[in-house]
Amino acid sequence: MIKSYTYHATKPGKNVLVFGAVHGDEVCGTRAIERLIQEFEKGDIELCQGSITLVPICNPRAYEKNTRQTEENLNRVFKRHNNPSFYESTLANILTFYVDRCDYLLDLHSTSAGGTPFVFNDYPNDDQTRGLASSTGVEFSVTGWPELYAQKATLSNGDTVGYAHEQKKCGVVLECGAHTEAKAIDLAVEAILGVASFANIIERPLENIRQIEIQVCDVFLYEEKATYTKPWNRLHKINKDEIVAITQSGKKILAPYNGYLIMPKENPRFGEEWFYFGQ
Repeated sequence: MIKSYTYHATKPGKNVLVFGAVHGDEVCGTRAIERLIQEFEKGDIELCQGSITLVPICNPRAYEKNTRQTEENLNRVFKRHNNPSFYESTLANILTFYVDRCDYLLDLHSTSAGGTPFVFNDYPNDDQTRGLASSTGVEFSVTGWPELYAQKATLSNGDTVGYAHEQKKCGVVLECGAHTEAKAIDLAVEAILGVASFANIIERPLENIRQIEIQVCDVFLYEEKATYTKPWNRLHKINKDEIVAITQSGKKILAPYNGYLIMPKENPRFGEEWFYFGQ
């Protein structure tokens, strides 16, 4: 069962949709949403127009087990399925209904590694999406996700922001920080309020942030028993030919250029996305 909370102003306006725990172990967004639900219930936050829909836990079974997924990566199968045969595909059929009704989507994520928070801006040439990304308040935005996965069709069958874009909605994914990090939860709260301000549903000053854009260019898949050479962080600056990881057979995985190591995952499954490179 998926629980959601919607708050309406008496005056019509835009609808903001916020997702938490699309991946069950990424509880940062859930905690931020729970905090805001309390503030709405106490009347500490009021909408001046429009509405906001908060979904604190999008993947309940995975959340209960504190694992990323049960059968499939929900953010790789996010579309309508005629005959869903897996749990996450069934969830996608429910959650797409929420996206269909929103104007702006903020999908909150977190990682096992620490480091710099950033927002995925998949459509940087669209002024609305660029403004939405900036309203999250983070310094860095990562672009190029749709272009990269167009070349890796076997890895993805749909994601939240891609589905929103197909429905002519505006959406971004925010990587807030480590899963239970207090400052990451605080950042997620501020991002939700920033997006609400951007949508003009709350009266709150919106800081104009000029973001640094990083283009994601490469994805590396996990090879069994491969290990990192050090505990890498998100958006870790890296030099060309620096050794990132070593496989069981002794093959060294080198940085292809000077740039950034993006979202290094701990304990991925064999064949899953392990880390990304960007410039």
